[in-house]
Amino acid sequence: MSFDKLSQYDVQDRTVEYPLSMIQGCPVLQLAPVGEANRPLLREILRRNRKKTPKQALTEAGMEEGIREDKELFARYVVKGWRNVVNDAGEEVPFSPGAAQEFMEK
Repeated sequence: MSFDKLSQYDVQDRTVEYPLSMIQGCPVLQLAPVGEANRPLLREILRRNRKKTPKQALTEAGMEEGIREDKELFARYVVKGWRNVVNDAGEEVPFSPGAAQEFMEK
């Protein structure tokens, strides 16, 4: 089986829309690729992992820290925009990486 045909698809600067239909108002996130096509994301992951101890034991606190870091990385490098995202007052929230991180914390 070969997947060589997939190399013709350049996803470097593409985003996809991901509707969050389980949330009232159906917010739609515009997402960049997660993988080698998203070089800035990969560079940041590598930079952060170089600082970690190789034999660090997996703990609940370590997992929670990893989830927090993932949310920060996704807010900065994966979520590129949105629509239909509103605050508690029902007002549309302008997109920013900081707002995206706050959205993911909820």
